Amino acid sequence: MSRRFEIESSLLVSHGTLLIAVLVLLLTTDLRSANACNIPVFRYALERWSSDNLQLHLVIRDSQLRDSDRQAIEQLTQTTDSPTNLTTTVWDLDTSIELPEFLTNLKLSDKAEPWCLIRSSGDAEPPRVVWSSPLRDTTPQQLKTSPAREALVKMLLQGDSAVWIVIRGDDDRQADAMIRSLKTTLRQLEDETPLPDGIGLPGSELYSQIPLMVSFPILEVDAADTAERVFLEHLRAFLPGRPTTSSEAPATPAAPRSTLVVPVFGRGRALVAMTADDANPETIRDLTTFLSGACSCQVKRMNPGFDLLLSVDWKRQLFGESAADVPADSLLNGSDSGIPTLVAIAPGNAAAESIPPLVVVPSDVDTATGIDQQVGAATDTKAASDRRSAQQTQQFVWLTGGFAVLVGLGTLLSTLWRSA
Repeated sequence: MSRRFEIESSLLVSHGTLLIAVLVLLLTTDLRSANACNIPVFRYALERWSSDNLQLHLVIRDSQLRDSDRQAIEQLTQTTDSPTNLTTTVWDLDTSIELPEFLTNLKLSDKAEPWCLIRSSGDAEPPRVVWSSPLRDTTPQQLKTSPAREALVKMLLQGDSAVWIVIRGDDDRQADAMIRSLKTTLRQLEDETPLPDGIGLPGSELYSQIPLMVSFPILEVDAADTAERVFLEHLRAFLPGRPTTSSEAPATPAAPRSTLVVPVFGRGRALVAMTADDANPETIRDLTTFLSGACSCQVKRMNPGFDLLLSVDWKRQLFGESAADVPADSLLNGSDSGIPTLVAIAPGNAAAESIPPLVVVPSDVDTATGIDQQVGAATDTKAASDRRSAQQTQQFVWLTGGFAVLVGLGTLLSTLWRSA
């Protein structure tokens, strides 16, 4: 009897231990799948990251405005139903208004005619002037859109992972060689780059009907096209070594301009601006690996890049009338609303050695520019809350069910031992 008791007790312990191990494994797997994000960075940005608003500043003297100036200002300040990610502020020097420091430093009050200036949001990158010009030298339409920007939006909305913008420099031979190399590298990466496992699991759902694919097309922009002046200067403003402030669009330097390469993904977010010398196959591979890997850092402002000035209603184009069911930008998932600290990006499902370095242009951070205003009203939607509740319920069911099985198994073995 004693020997039988020892054997059956041993069976009870071993079966219970095995069941507990299985339950722990299942619960751990469930928790991991619930909390991890397996969506590629480029698709996560497209569906979940709202566009940053750029800032248009108009410095004028109302008493000196022409009728054409007033008409242009009226068009630029109309925000009703405007899909352009641009906020406009008018500074009238005829009043006693006090200009912010960055405008005072630019000495725009010395200009004899109305002046317009576009400044970046200062989100992941320090804020900088991306366009500056007399108001009379451009039109509201040229500020807000252009043929190249419209083509870029179309490519992103058809499912291209990242559009590689190329602006030819003054050296045609260098540009031709760089474009050939870029095409070869990107075609190879399209064939070799895998998408993360687990897409569609809780926390990794896709909400748009746009096809998910690995595609890296090239979009060439003519550097001499006057319709693209604002777009071109916006891209060049983020080249390493460029100043963050300027009162005028930079003049053409004496030295030949190098070919410029800029990968753009999501809702028009440029990852980095590079010259042809930096756009080597190894760098291209690192950047595409990051963009195609699992989005391990879901907060937009903690990722590198800068948003372009585009005129498009992204939510309507992506989701139609079902946009309300899509989770909001996860920018407010944390409580810190101060200036972010840039950190290296975790690799997600990709290998650690494939993480591209952050490209940070040295400059002083202007804390008065309202970085926090980009936070806006982004909050968790009811759909996101319901998913978390469902995940917690599922985990609770697993736990209580496992406990019930253990109790039942112990009761059964105890009954068998007594009847013997």
